Amino acid sequence: MLALCARPFHVAISPQAELLRVLYPVLVHCYLQLILSDRGDEARDLMLSERVQLADRHQGEVDELLTLTQPSDVASSEVAKAFLDNKYRVLMSTHSCTLLKAFLQAPPAALLLVLINERMEIKHVSGHPSAAGDDNVELAQLLGVAKREGRPSAEASKRKWGILDSTPLYKALISQAAAAAQQGGDKSGAVQPVLPEKADPLLLNGAMPSLAASLDGTIFTGAVDVCIMCFPCHADSTTSHTHSELKQRVRLGGGCLPSALMYTLSHASDRMCCASISRTGHLCVAGCADGQIRVWNNYKACSERMAGGQLSGTAGIVLTGHAGCVYDVALTPAEEYILSAGADGTARLWSTELREQICAYNAHTAPVWCIAPAPRGHYFATGSYDRTARIWSLDSGHPRRMCVGHASDVDAIAWHPSCNYIATGSSDRSVRLWDVSSGECVRLLPGHGATPRCVAFSPDGQVLATGCDDGAVCLWDLGTARRLAAVPGGQHGASVGVNCLAWSAEGTLLVSGSADGTCRIWDTHASRAAGTAAARKVLPDKGPGQAAPVQGPEVLQCAKVLPSRSAQIQSLRFTNRNLLFVVGTR
Repeated sequence: MLALCARPFHVAISPQAELLRVLYPVLVHCYLQLILSDRGDEARDLMLSERVQLADRHQGEVDELLTLTQPSDVASSEVAKAFLDNKYRVLMSTHSCTLLKAFLQAPPAALLLVLINERMEIKHVSGHPSAAGDDNVELAQLLGVAKREGRPSAEASKRKWGILDSTPLYKALISQAAAAAQQGGDKSGAVQPVLPEKADPLLLNGAMPSLAASLDGTIFTGAVDVCIMCFPCHADSTTSHTHSELKQRVRLGGGCLPSALMYTLSHASDRMCCASISRTGHLCVAGCADGQIRVWNNYKACSERMAGGQLSGTAGIVLTGHAGCVYDVALTPAEEYILSAGADGTARLWSTELREQICAYNAHTAPVWCIAPAPRGHYFATGSYDRTARIWSLDSGHPRRMCVGHASDVDAIAWHPSCNYIATGSSDRSVRLWDVSSGECVRLLPGHGATPRCVAFSPDGQVLATGCDDGAVCLWDLGTARRLAAVPGGQHGASVGVNCLAWSAEGTLLVSGSADGTCRIWDTHASRAAGTAAARKVLPDKGPGQAAPVQGPEVLQCAKVLPSRSAQIQSLRFTNRNLLFVVGTR
């Protein structure tokens, strides 16, 4: 008993002092927004009401800000420009950071969450919360203006949007380009300095300059991206199988359209909310309104029908675990797992071999609308009603990154081919691109007339396609954040919303699926070439947060319309050989 009493004890320190550090930058940005909105009296009342708490540390900056009365005064204030052009950094303990996150995830604090994500950088450190008088010199400098680092606007930041040189697609293109070059060369096999006509379209449209370098002798590798994520290695058999399929693919274009195979789920339009199919067509997965996930083995079903037998049951596998409607499902690249997103606010991982749930991911505070696995597996991303997108790894129940910035639901999500970026579409009628390593927004694509319901990257990683509720389809150049081509809603597009998008392996064709039961094939090769040349002529300087203007986008040309028998198109997928899989419900 005496030994127990003799042990030293720690006095619990309240995190209030650390949380108060967030007050100053939030107050300044609210004050500046009121000034820029020409509401000077309200801004002054706000600053004066909180001036007492800030007088001891920020007296000089507060006095300068109080001299601002009109929007024109902001440009002449060094303090105001520093806050608008840079992120404000704050050190905070892990405990205080957890409390702040819990507060910001509540619906009334949604606007505050957007402000902190865009204007502040909170770094958490281990240990107990520091007291009010524990601020050292380094921390005081972080709270001042002197050590803020400048940040370019999202659209003006330099990025690389190519594909990885370690992927089977890249290696297949190298083999095809080398073979085409030898066929066009002399008898000795010397490579000609001009690209042959049989070269892959990915080389001809400038998407793979490093590949072209092997043909014309130049040295340029700017478009081939470097993966900054850590991925487990794929089995050699899987890689070799993918490589062999890519070699045998049929090249598509305006004069060569894909063959399509459609799977229709009958009597399911009112029960099944989503569907997905694997790249090989082996498995078809559907999410139901009752929380179940149904999985069909297409190869087994075809074998049974060819043998004259009967299918056993309505579905090969039935997975139960969600407490509400399943809004989205997806298969991992190796087809080992199924990912699902539900109304119960969870994302779940299922094993196709064990036929049971492996893990539940429940960091979202609202229904999860969309889910997408990374092209190389191991990671996946989710979008939710709580206005956030989160990046996960399969081996952890906690999100690796949280992307905050949208003003409404995140309804669509997709991974860049290099796995370094994700794209999200929101009900705020904008699309954002996020850097996976930092969680920061690196591109903002506004100007949609309705909610973007689906997003898809081109295989070369340089163009993003978006499909909206009003039937519009747009192509965006990621290098300049400008719109290359578009199909206005209600004119050339579907009469109802676009549910899904899929690119051919070369990126020359884009297929859109709609609730009106049609698939439309768009010839994107000519539109991309014309739009990219026009968009990259002039890229004017833009201030922070300003969107890139849209100037005269090309109109996408519809190559063909594939009608169905009154089935709503739920999912599209091109195989490595360029066979188009379509999944619909009726």
